[in-house]
Amino acid sequence: MNIMRENQLREEIFSPETPRMRQERLRKALGALGIAAGTVIVGYSGGVIAASAFPAEVSVGNIYQAEVSLSASPADTSRIHLTTTAGDLEAAFDSWSLLSPGIRITPRLNGKSIEMTQQANFGIESFVPSASEEKQAITSAAEQLALRFGIGVIAAEALLLAGASLYKRGRPSARQLVAGTAAGALAFGVAAGQAVFDYQPDNYSSFTTDGLLAHIYDNRSLMSNIQTRSRQTEPFISSLLALSSELQQKFVTPESNQQIAAKFLLVSDMHGVNQDAMLKKIIDEQGITAVINTGDLTNFGYSEELDASGFAASIENLRVPYLFVRGNHDQSSPNAQAVLTRLAQIPNVILLQPDANTYTQASINGVTIAGFNDPRYFGDNNKDNNQKQIPAIARFNRSFADLPAPDIVATHEPYAAEGVDKAGLTLAGHLHQADLKTNHITIGSFTGGGLFHHVPNNKEGISTDPSYELDILTIDSSCRAQSLTRFDFRSLVEGRPQYDSVANINGEKLGFKPGANRHCDAKQGVAITSVTAKNGPIEALPAIAAPTAAPTASVPNYLEVSKR
Repeated sequence: MNIMRENQLREEIFSPETPRMRQERLRKALGALGIAAGTVIVGYSGGVIAASAFPAEVSVGNIYQAEVSLSASPADTSRIHLTTTAGDLEAAFDSWSLLSPGIRITPRLNGKSIEMTQQANFGIESFVPSASEEKQAITSAAEQLALRFGIGVIAAEALLLAGASLYKRGRPSARQLVAGTAAGALAFGVAAGQAVFDYQPDNYSSFTTDGLLAHIYDNRSLMSNIQTRSRQTEPFISSLLALSSELQQKFVTPESNQQIAAKFLLVSDMHGVNQDAMLKKIIDEQGITAVINTGDLTNFGYSEELDASGFAASIENLRVPYLFVRGNHDQSSPNAQAVLTRLAQIPNVILLQPDANTYTQASINGVTIAGFNDPRYFGDNNKDNNQKQIPAIARFNRSFADLPAPDIVATHEPYAAEGVDKAGLTLAGHLHQADLKTNHITIGSFTGGGLFHHVPNNKEGISTDPSYELDILTIDSSCRAQSLTRFDFRSLVEGRPQYDSVANINGEKLGFKPGANRHCDAKQGVAITSVTAKNGPIEALPAIAAPTAAPTASVPNYLEVSKR
């Protein structure tokens, strides 16, 4: 018997491997790999479900309590979602995988906060937790979630082994127990390691807020006055403001130590609706340096619309530079210049393309801005619209080919913006709906599209209310984009925007890389440079006379504009 077994083994070892044998071995290896991966996934899922069903309970100092849990939804991957009575806040982080579970936090004030408001020395600073209290709360939440996740992994692996044993009608083997333990440890390690890697300041991508929290973010410049009045009349509301303000600061404060050099209010597609009171309030409260309008200021392209709506007077009253490119509704015919001519007479308006043969490059506190007009006009056949943009794109690219890339290039239609060869950031409007593709920023309509409001239907096929949108682009002293803040609202009360949501996007995610040794600051003021358009073989543009008034004529002192 032993001799027969030895011969059999010798044949198995020394006989040549057939293709069928190789396929069988590969099938077994793939099967084992699939079972191992499935076991890890089961353990990971069990851990997430357990940490989701049984939230951790943590205290932040003596004021706040919070429930912290993991989210089982794949949509929440690499996101921290915080729910408050003042609205929701969600911070997104970049991740290369779907293995970092989302985190959900529900904070609340405990009973001691009510007692504190009755004390004589009550102040808003009483509701701001210290750094040590924050660290202690984060550590406690991490430990509790890790414990719940680990228990969930063990329970899931145990159920899997029990199911396998029932299926095979026998006890699990030692190999199966070792494999289950290894899979559980791997599931725990992958989740913990990915979460630690993803939830870092360098990976922060954006945050969004809604409800009262969004409104508080917009009005944070008025917080001191609000808090003073609240301290006298509604102390409990002060605690809410303190909580909301603190949450905003945790996510909004940039990691860079650079100072803010300029803040640009980005608007588009106002279509004859003059919201000058709201615009002025935003400029004053947010410390706006300049306004950039990407066109469709009017409806039909007639200069009379500017005076009838009060735009001419209100734009000058803003008392900040107002950079403009023409949209397809700002020209009544292919050769019409009436709107540009009227805008050129307003002292603080800078036309980025005052005529077909000239561009204006503006420098605002060191940030360079250029742009070009939409060649289309109100009443054209609305066909092959992208094709109509090509001559304008080519002429602009050719004219700026030998110049340093502008930091910002503005135009009206997104297709034209994406065709620009050299630009740190591009701005466009036209669609009445905000969008973002890396460094290509599409601005929504500031007035819901006015008479020409068009928004897509919702999932039920019902037309939704028009969205009123604006953006604020912040540039730091190294001339980099620090942040893009996007506001979305649907109602106006006494000239003030009532925001539905605010989204803050980390400037690093916009893909804008200014050159080395750049410096931007308020001391540089406003300067403009004229650039002559260069024609090429594909252009067939008519010669259009320049506006009767230069864009910088009669510049008031508060602009401090110089012309190079």
